[in-house]
Amino acid sequence: AADWLIEHLRGGAAAMPRLAPQGTPFQQQVWKALLEIPSGQTITYGALAESIGKPNATRAVAAAVGRNPISVLVPCHRVIGSNGSLTGYAGGLGRKQALLTLESGAALPWTRVARAYQAQYADPIEVDIGDSVRWVDRADEGEFPGWKWAVAPDQRGGWVPRGYFGPGETQSIARRHYHAGELSVAAGDQVLELDEFSGWVSVIDRSGRGGWIPRSVLARGT
Repeated sequence: AADWLIEHLRGGAAAMPRLAPQGTPFQQQVWKALLEIPSGQTITYGALAESIGKPNATRAVAAAVGRNPISVLVPCHRVIGSNGSLTGYAGGLGRKQALLTLESGAALPWTRVARAYQAQYADPIEVDIGDSVRWVDRADEGEFPGWKWAVAPDQRGGWVPRGYFGPGETQSIARRHYHAGELSVAAGDQVLELDEFSGWVSVIDRSGRGGWIPRSVLARGT
């Protein structure tokens, strides 16, 4: 699956790996319908509900789309709002837009790295929807507003966007999948922006490596 994803983001046409997502019968029905949406096309939540014979279950269909455990491979990014707008996506709306741009055949908006950056943490926190984290106050907190240091049950820690988690002063539950991994880049590298939050950008480079880098290391106007 990882090899397919990298090839897909490069614009290749690797064979789809065999998938076996775990879910309720209704979720399975919705995810199967997602797999039938052709690359380069989109569908609204209402139309998706109609396609499975449940036109009055738009909200339930939207919830099942949001519970898709294998995003990109099961293409929930191809589902849009009734007015044609992009709607919530666990990977961020920037990533959703990039995937749709890629599948439309349009040129991807690669950005040039102006200054090198070295990743600071070797094995940072990674959480899935529903995972609990413990909040830790740090002296260097506040340099980038909205970021907070969190520790997962496996004791891995890292900076996370506080808004990706539910309420709680000492502990909170993750509302989306998140990996705090950073990406080491060199001046002249080209990256594709997938998400952005308070001075940091989630990117993928031309070799398929992904992670967060400071917005300040990217060339302006590229």
